Amino acid sequence: MQSTPSNTDSNSTGDFTQFLQIPSTELMDIVEAAIWVVSLDGTIEYVNPSICKMFGYTREEMLRRHAVDFIGHANSGFVTENIAKRKKGMSEIYSFSLPRRDGTTLDVMIAANAVFDRNKNVIGAMAVITENKGSAVNANKTKTITDSEEYSFGNLKLYPASIEYAMNGERFEISHFAFRLLSYFVKNHSRVITRSEIIEHVWEESQTSDRVIDAHIVALRKKLKNFDGALKMVYGLGYILKLTDKTTSNA
Repeated sequence: MQSTPSNTDSNSTGDFTQFLQIPSTELMDIVEAAIWVVSLDGTIEYVNPSICKMFGYTREEMLRRHAVDFIGHANSGFVTENIAKRKKGMSEIYSFSLPRRDGTTLDVMIAANAVFDRNKNVIGAMAVITENKGSAVNANKTKTITDSEEYSFGNLKLYPASIEYAMNGERFEISHFAFRLLSYFVKNHSRVITRSEIIEHVWEESQTSDRVIDAHIVALRKKLKNFDGALKMVYGLGYILKLTDKTTSNA
Protein backbone atom coordinates (compact mmCIF):
# COMPACT_ATOMS: atom_id res chain seq x y z
CA MET A 1 0.00 0.00 0.00
CA GLN A 2 1.36 3.41 -0.97
CA SER A 3 1.64 5.83 1.93
CA THR A 4 0.32 9.36 1.62
CA PRO A 5 2.90 12.09 2.30
CA SER A 6 2.26 13.95 5.52
CA ASN A 7 2.13 17.72 5.58
CA THR A 8 2.60 20.48 8.05
CA ASP A 9 -0.24 22.60 9.34
CA SER A 10 -1.91 24.48 6.49
CA ASN A 11 -1.09 27.83 8.11
CA SER A 12 2.57 26.97 8.58
CA THR A 13 5.26 28.08 6.18
CA GLY A 14 7.37 25.05 7.13
CA ASP A 15 11.12 24.88 7.61
CA PHE A 16 12.94 25.64 4.35
CA THR A 17 16.35 25.91 6.01
CA GLN A 18 17.61 22.56 4.72
CA PHE A 19 15.92 22.73 1.32
CA LEU A 20 17.14 26.23 0.51
CA GLN A 21 20.80 25.61 1.19
CA ILE A 22 24.01 25.63 -0.81
CA PRO A 23 24.61 23.90 -3.21
CA SER A 24 20.89 23.51 -3.96
CA THR A 25 20.26 27.22 -4.45
CA GLU A 26 23.53 27.68 -6.34
CA LEU A 27 22.37 25.11 -8.88
CA MET A 28 18.87 26.56 -9.16
CA ASP A 29 20.38 30.03 -9.61
CA ILE A 30 22.22 29.05 -12.79
CA VAL A 31 19.63 26.92 -14.62
CA GLU A 32 17.89 28.45 -17.61
CA ALA A 33 14.40 27.50 -16.45
CA ALA A 34 12.53 29.89 -14.15
CA ILE A 35 12.03 28.50 -10.64
CA TRP A 36 10.18 29.59 -7.54
CA VAL A 37 9.44 27.87 -4.25
CA VAL A 38 6.41 28.78 -2.15
CA SER A 39 5.28 27.71 1.30
CA LEU A 40 1.92 26.08 1.98
CA ASP A 41 0.33 29.47 2.57
CA GLY A 42 1.55 30.75 -0.80
CA THR A 43 4.45 32.86 0.49
CA ILE A 44 7.39 32.97 -1.93
CA GLU A 45 10.46 31.49 -0.23
CA TYR A 46 12.87 31.33 -3.17
CA VAL A 47 13.17 32.72 -6.71
CA ASN A 48 16.02 32.27 -9.16
CA PRO A 49 17.30 34.97 -11.55
CA SER A 50 15.43 33.45 -14.51
CA ILE A 51 12.01 33.84 -12.92
CA CYS A 52 12.82 37.40 -11.83
CA LYS A 53 13.63 38.22 -15.45
CA MET A 54 10.48 36.42 -16.64
CA PHE A 55 8.19 38.39 -14.32
CA GLY A 56 10.15 41.64 -14.53
CA TYR A 57 10.83 42.01 -10.79
CA THR A 58 13.94 41.86 -8.64
CA ARG A 59 14.49 39.03 -6.18
CA GLU A 60 14.02 41.43 -3.27
CA GLU A 61 10.65 42.53 -4.67
CA MET A 62 9.40 38.95 -4.93
CA LEU A 63 10.64 37.22 -1.78
CA ARG A 64 8.21 36.91 1.15
CA ARG A 65 5.34 38.16 -0.99
CA HIS A 66 2.30 36.01 -1.79
CA ALA A 67 2.29 34.20 -5.15
CA VAL A 68 -1.08 35.79 -5.97
CA ASP A 69 0.58 39.22 -5.98
CA PHE A 70 2.40 38.17 -9.15
CA ILE A 71 0.04 35.86 -11.02
CA GLY A 72 -3.05 37.98 -10.30
CA HIS A 73 -5.72 37.93 -7.60
CA ALA A 74 -8.17 36.59 -10.15
CA ASN A 75 -6.12 33.39 -10.01
CA SER A 76 -6.21 33.04 -6.21
CA GLY A 77 -8.45 29.98 -6.49
CA PHE A 78 -5.98 28.44 -8.93
CA VAL A 79 -3.15 28.94 -6.42
CA THR A 80 -5.19 27.43 -3.58
CA GLU A 81 -6.12 24.40 -5.69
CA ASN A 82 -2.54 23.76 -6.73
CA ILE A 83 -1.14 24.06 -3.21
CA ALA A 84 -3.78 21.55 -2.08
CA LYS A 85 -2.45 19.10 -4.68
CA ARG A 86 1.14 19.61 -3.52
CA LYS A 87 0.07 18.87 0.07
CA LYS A 88 -0.88 15.42 -1.19
CA GLY A 89 2.56 15.03 -2.76
CA MET A 90 1.17 15.29 -6.29
CA SER A 91 3.23 16.46 -9.27
CA GLU A 92 1.85 17.73 -12.56
CA ILE A 93 2.63 19.70 -15.69
CA TYR A 94 0.23 22.28 -17.09
CA SER A 95 0.02 25.36 -19.30
CA PHE A 96 -0.56 28.85 -17.96
CA SER A 97 -0.68 32.44 -19.20
CA LEU A 98 1.73 34.33 -17.00
CA PRO A 99 1.13 38.06 -16.36
CA ARG A 100 4.27 40.18 -16.39
CA ARG A 101 5.13 43.48 -14.77
CA ASP A 102 5.01 45.35 -18.08
CA GLY A 103 1.40 44.28 -18.63
CA THR A 104 2.12 41.61 -21.23
CA THR A 105 1.42 37.90 -20.77
CA LEU A 106 3.62 34.91 -21.53
CA ASP A 107 2.40 31.38 -22.34
CA VAL A 108 4.38 28.95 -20.22
CA MET A 109 4.60 25.31 -19.18
CA ILE A 110 4.77 24.75 -15.42
CA ALA A 111 6.16 21.60 -13.81
CA ALA A 112 4.92 21.66 -10.21
CA ASN A 113 6.26 19.43 -7.44
CA ALA A 114 5.89 19.17 -3.68
CA VAL A 115 8.77 20.25 -1.43
CA PHE A 116 9.58 17.96 1.50
CA ASP A 117 11.56 18.48 4.70
CA ARG A 118 13.98 15.92 6.15
CA ASN A 119 11.08 14.11 7.84
CA LYS A 120 9.24 13.75 4.52
CA ASN A 121 6.63 16.33 5.51
CA VAL A 122 5.27 18.46 2.68
CA ILE A 123 6.31 22.04 3.44
CA GLY A 124 5.64 23.79 0.15
CA ALA A 125 5.70 23.65 -3.64
CA MET A 126 8.26 24.26 -6.35
CA ALA A 127 7.41 25.36 -9.87
CA VAL A 128 9.81 25.02 -12.81
CA ILE A 129 8.58 27.33 -15.56
CA THR A 130 9.57 27.36 -19.24
CA GLU A 131 8.17 29.24 -22.21
CA ASN A 132 5.62 27.35 -24.25
CA LYS A 133 6.19 26.11 -27.81
CA GLY A 134 5.51 28.86 -30.30
CA SER A 135 7.35 31.54 -28.36
CA ALA A 136 9.77 33.35 -30.64
CA VAL A 137 12.32 33.69 -27.83
CA ASN A 138 12.09 30.02 -26.96
CA ALA A 139 12.36 29.01 -30.59
CA ASN A 140 15.66 30.84 -30.87
CA LYS A 141 17.06 29.16 -27.76
CA THR A 142 15.91 25.64 -28.54
CA LYS A 143 18.37 23.49 -30.44
CA THR A 144 17.20 20.59 -32.57
CA ILE A 145 18.94 18.22 -34.91
CA THR A 146 18.10 18.34 -38.60
CA ASP A 147 17.38 15.25 -40.68
CA SER A 148 20.86 15.26 -42.21
CA GLU A 149 23.12 16.72 -39.53
CA GLU A 150 25.53 14.43 -37.72
CA TYR A 151 26.57 15.57 -34.27
CA SER A 152 29.20 14.49 -31.74
CA PHE A 153 29.56 15.00 -28.01
CA GLY A 154 32.46 13.29 -26.29
CA ASN A 155 32.69 9.73 -27.62
CA LEU A 156 29.01 9.82 -28.62
CA LYS A 157 27.97 10.48 -32.23
CA LEU A 158 24.45 10.73 -33.66
CA TYR A 159 23.36 9.73 -37.17
CA PRO A 160 19.89 11.21 -37.81
CA ALA A 161 19.60 9.84 -41.35
CA SER A 162 19.73 6.24 -40.12
CA ILE A 163 18.38 6.82 -36.56
CA GLU A 164 21.59 5.42 -35.06
CA TYR A 165 24.14 6.46 -32.48
CA ALA A 166 27.74 5.41 -31.99
CA MET A 167 30.16 5.23 -29.07
CA ASN A 168 33.86 4.59 -29.58
CA GLY A 169 33.15 3.96 -33.25
CA GLU A 170 30.58 1.19 -32.70
CA ARG A 171 27.13 1.98 -34.13
CA PHE A 172 23.82 1.01 -32.54
CA GLU A 173 20.22 1.13 -33.67
CA ILE A 174 17.72 2.97 -31.50
CA SER A 175 13.99 3.68 -31.54
CA HIS A 176 12.78 6.88 -33.18
CA PHE A 177 11.55 8.34 -29.88
CA ALA A 178 14.72 7.39 -27.99
CA PHE A 179 16.75 9.05 -30.74
CA ARG A 180 14.69 12.24 -30.48
CA LEU A 181 15.21 12.27 -26.72
CA LEU A 182 18.95 11.61 -26.98
CA SER A 183 19.28 14.25 -29.71
CA TYR A 184 17.65 16.87 -27.54
CA PHE A 185 19.99 16.13 -24.66
CA VAL A 186 23.07 16.15 -26.88
CA LYS A 187 22.20 19.45 -28.60
CA ASN A 188 21.38 21.00 -25.21
CA HIS A 189 24.16 19.34 -23.27
CA SER A 190 25.66 20.68 -20.05
CA ARG A 191 22.46 22.40 -18.90
CA VAL A 192 19.50 21.16 -16.90
CA ILE A 193 16.58 19.97 -19.05
CA THR A 194 13.22 20.04 -17.27
CA ARG A 195 10.51 17.46 -17.79
CA SER A 196 8.27 20.18 -19.23
CA GLU A 197 10.91 20.88 -21.90
CA ILE A 198 11.01 17.19 -22.79
CA ILE A 199 7.24 17.17 -23.21
CA GLU A 200 7.30 20.37 -25.25
CA HIS A 201 10.16 19.57 -27.61
CA VAL A 202 10.39 15.78 -27.72
CA TRP A 203 7.12 14.17 -26.69
CA GLU A 204 4.68 13.41 -29.46
CA GLU A 205 1.65 13.29 -27.16
CA SER A 206 0.34 16.29 -25.23
CA GLN A 207 -0.35 14.34 -22.04
CA THR A 208 2.05 12.14 -20.12
CA SER A 209 3.39 11.71 -16.59
CA ASP A 210 6.69 12.21 -14.80
CA ARG A 211 6.96 8.45 -14.26
CA VAL A 212 6.70 7.73 -17.98
CA ILE A 213 9.39 10.31 -18.77
CA ASP A 214 11.62 8.95 -16.00
CA ALA A 215 11.22 5.42 -17.37
CA HIS A 216 12.45 6.57 -20.79
CA ILE A 217 15.41 8.33 -19.14
CA VAL A 218 16.34 5.15 -17.27
CA ALA A 219 16.27 3.19 -20.54
CA LEU A 220 18.40 5.84 -22.24
CA ARG A 221 20.96 5.77 -19.41
CA LYS A 222 21.47 2.04 -20.01
CA LYS A 223 22.34 2.73 -23.63
CA LEU A 224 24.94 5.29 -22.52
CA LYS A 225 26.86 3.10 -20.07
CA ASN A 226 30.08 3.55 -22.12
CA PHE A 227 29.58 7.29 -22.64
CA ASP A 228 32.39 9.68 -21.63
CA GLY A 229 30.03 11.45 -19.27
CA ALA A 230 26.65 10.82 -17.70
CA LEU A 231 22.96 11.59 -17.94
CA LYS A 232 22.22 12.67 -14.39
CA MET A 233 19.07 13.58 -12.51
CA VAL A 234 19.05 16.97 -10.79
CA TYR A 235 16.57 16.51 -7.96
CA GLY A 236 13.45 18.59 -8.33
CA LEU A 237 14.63 20.20 -11.57
CA GLY A 238 15.18 17.65 -14.33
CA TYR A 239 18.16 16.04 -16.05
CA ILE A 240 21.54 17.07 -17.41
CA LEU A 241 23.84 15.40 -19.93
CA LYS A 242 27.44 16.32 -19.26
CA LEU A 243 30.97 15.04 -19.77
CA THR A 244 33.27 14.06 -16.96
CA ASP A 245 35.63 16.81 -15.83
CA LYS A 246 38.60 15.29 -17.66
CA THR A 247 36.77 14.93 -20.97
CA THR A 248 36.50 17.65 -23.61
CA SER A 249 33.73 17.78 -26.20
CA ASN A 250 34.30 18.10 -29.89
CA ALA A 251 30.80 19.56 -30.20
